[in-house]
Amino acid sequence: IEESQRSQKSKYEQQIETLKNQVDELKEKLEHQKSSTTEAYHKLEINCRVTQTQLENKEKEYNNAITELKKLEQTKQNLEQDLANNVKIISSLQTSSEVERSLRLKNALSTIEGLK
Repeated sequence: IEESQRSQKSKYEQQIETLKNQVDELKEKLEHQKSSTTEAYHKLEINCRVTQTQLENKEKEYNNAITELKKLEQTKQNLEQDLANNVKIISSLQTSSEVERSLRLKNALSTIEGLK
């Protein structure tokens, strides 16, 4: 009986040792996975920050482009108004020249009539 108990005890001790080794291996694997996961998380965190910065820069570029577009639109409106004013001035000058010509012709005709 004693021999049987020793044999049984030896088997149990071997099983315990095997289980301890398996637990150690699992702990090692878990630690490695934990380390890999932490590293991947940090890389993802950095990528997120870079992407956020890029997004903020693109937003600034977009806002600057909108501001520039508004300025250009205002400049266009100003130029259109200047053009309209210039057309009025030219038209006024043409009318003024025509009036002057007409007055000269009338004066010339009056002079000719006066000479007759």
